[in-house]
Amino acid sequence: MNTSSNSGNDNQQTEVVELRRRIAELDSMEQRLHQTEQFLRVVYDEVPYVIFVYDVLEDGRFRAVRMNQTGAQLTGLSVDHWTGKFPEQIHPPADAAAITQCLAAAVEAGKSVEFEEELLFPSGTVWSQSIYSPIRDDTGRIYRVVGTALDVTKRKQREHEELQKREAIIEQQSTTLNELSTPLLTISEQVVVMPLIGAMDSRRARQLMETLLSGVADAGALIAILDITGVLMVDTQVANTLIRAAQAVKLLGAEVVLTGIRPEIAQTLVGLGVDLSEVVTRSTLQAGITYALRQ
Repeated sequence: MNTSSNSGNDNQQTEVVELRRRIAELDSMEQRLHQTEQFLRVVYDEVPYVIFVYDVLEDGRFRAVRMNQTGAQLTGLSVDHWTGKFPEQIHPPADAAAITQCLAAAVEAGKSVEFEEELLFPSGTVWSQSIYSPIRDDTGRIYRVVGTALDVTKRKQREHEELQKREAIIEQQSTTLNELSTPLLTISEQVVVMPLIGAMDSRRARQLMETLLSGVADAGALIAILDITGVLMVDTQVANTLIRAAQAVKLLGAEVVLTGIRPEIAQTLVGLGVDLSEVVTRSTLQAGITYALRQ
């Protein structure tokens, strides 16, 4: 009897020891889980990334689960405002459609997909580099999409400002080149000179007309000298431009004198059948100025 009693006591003691060991393991595991939870909570809310989570519903719709504090601060939307809502309940229609498209793309691809997004929030317009990552359950079904987004608004604003500066510089340079390519020089109160240099295209033809007509009208000139010494090639377009310029200037009560006609250009004009009978022509700019000042 004593032997049996001792054996029973030993078994109970063994069970107690095993139970205490298991309790200690559970306490240790609970402590580790608590530490891990604290760590993840700090990471979740303190990282400089917006973290958001959407559930993928069976009807194919997406419902927000949560957004971290970084996202709340950046967007001006509280975590409570975000939780449990569909994109169209959170965002303007265009943005909601874009976000839904990104979520659907991640589900369809079955892997992380990266996007650059421009979204409007209460805090203002936000640019972000976003990654949408699908999460699968034990059966392999995608039931959730986790998104991370890095705010690149300041970078985008700098790029936009730099682009505007470059465009302004290009526009200024283009204006300066245009002015240099078709300058209008005043010789006297009644005479202006426009030396033409280089090729003549439709843009330069319009600019020539505008500069010439406004210059003649503003100066009250009676004679406008068009010098084509620097024009290497005269084709139908150039010839038509010169004729139209002479006709337009005539309507303002002034006269066009065409100078700088080299022998090969004269031959080209004849070959093109250009009628310059109503336009005064001189071989050189100096001869044209001399003619104009004598009138």
